[in-house]
Amino acid sequence: MSCIRVVLSFKAIVVVFLSILFSSCIDPVMPEFEYKEGLVYFDALIADIEEASYVRILESVSEFGVNKNVFVGDAQVSFINTKSGIVVSLVENEYLYSSSRFCGQNR
Repeated sequence: MSCIRVVLSFKAIVVVFLSILFSSCIDPVMPEFEYKEGLVYFDALIADIEEASYVRILESVSEFGVNKNVFVGDAQVSFINTKSGIVVSLVENEYLYSSSRFCGQNR
């Protein structure tokens, strides 16, 4: 008699679990993003290893219905070592600004 109760209880638990599992599922919804034009992004890395430091400046634009980030050229970019006061101007190289002379630490 107790064996029958255990089997019935196990079946009841499985049925309840499966009904909760299938009734709680939802349909996935694609997120909607509001893309804004004219935002400027700065991607920069300053390291104490020569030729590792760079700055990339991007602006969000919409061209022919395609949202993308475009490189901003002709900017004046420089690193300033706040301890020593050394200012290093960066030069535009393809799609970033860099300089091989900058070191984060005083040597």
